[in-house]
Amino acid sequence: MTNSPTTPNDNIDHSQPTPSSFLDDLRNKKTEAWERFSKLYGRLILFWLKNAGIPREERQDMLCDIVIVVMESVDNFHRQPHIGSFRSWLRGVVDNIIHDRQRKYREQNGAHGVYDPDSSVIESPHSSVLQTILKQEQEDNKKSSPQPTSPHALDEDDLFAKGLMQVLGTQFSQRDISIYYQLVYEKKNSTQVGQLMGLTPANVRKIRQRINDYLKANFGELEDIKDILNRLIDEQD
Repeated sequence: MTNSPTTPNDNIDHSQPTPSSFLDDLRNKKTEAWERFSKLYGRLILFWLKNAGIPREERQDMLCDIVIVVMESVDNFHRQPHIGSFRSWLRGVVDNIIHDRQRKYREQNGAHGVYDPDSSVIESPHSSVLQTILKQEQEDNKKSSPQPTSPHALDEDDLFAKGLMQVLGTQFSQRDISIYYQLVYEKKNSTQVGQLMGLTPANVRKIRQRINDYLKANFGELEDIKDILNRLIDEQD
């Protein structure tokens, strides 16, 4: 078997840890961290809005409101047992926003009041930054979002996986991302993936380790990422 040609992304040193954690970067309002947040969790938030009955044409506007609220309240998240994972905390924030919007519109418009996102956009010093990020996310999602016919399109873990693959796309080649997806989500081992990709099992494991190191350094505090890393520890080829 022959190795695939080296791509520019293969030359990036992914083993160096970032100077601060992902959550610290969110709290410090770093634009790059919020871009990553939007990629990781944007699909999930839209999924939760859909399940709550928010009409399709209103979800993107409400997503912008939600991300602004999360930006302003992320300091309230602390990794404690009674709070749970970051995803659980985020779900609670989203649910509270949905319930608050529904309550306000019932009060203003009666039992049949309709949510009007244009009349309640949250003003924030960070609104312009988030508007730019989310606008770019909408354009990217049109190109990369899963087809609605996918049998797992509405599964939360699958949505998170697709968000994660989009984040990895800024750091790794599509070949490496495909390899990692097969290992983590398709449950293949490095021998099987190597046969499909024209690589030795050892090279597949090296790619897996580079991505694992990147995830651990950049997102290691997130329970979703810990779960992914734990899935790959005991692989036997």
